[in-house]
Amino acid sequence: MRIRTQAAGLATCSNWIFNYAVVQLAPIMINRIAWKTYFVFFCFNIAFIPCIYFLFPETNGHKLETLDAIFNEAYEKNENPVFTEKRWRKSGAQVSEESSAEDGQSESKVTAGSGQDTFRIDDVDDVDDESEKR
Repeated sequence: MRIRTQAAGLATCSNWIFNYAVVQLAPIMINRIAWKTYFVFFCFNIAFIPCIYFLFPETNGHKLETLDAIFNEAYEKNENPVFTEKRWRKSGAQVSEESSAEDGQSESKVTAGSGQDTFRIDDVDDVDDESEKR
């Protein structure tokens, strides 16, 4: 969560730059090497398979608070978030909400499946009850 805006800006910038490069280079390549141009794009797609597998964590089935905790743990342990997410998925770690009757605020806790590791999430915004009902 701490670098979301910077990462979104970098992703948008790189997307525009590479789209511009494709738009400028594709007609020239099609004119010069004809149908072999598609092999260039094929090779780029094949080259990205290991990058995506090793550098992008699986986010399917995780809530936003869980992803925040996964990235925080990876940052604290100075490890790849992909490996942290795989360890969480294997151990069955989950984010649970606990309400405090004294101050009326809820805290989120992330607990691993074994119950030995407990991680606190301090900066989780409460979800509006109105939006949950919809």
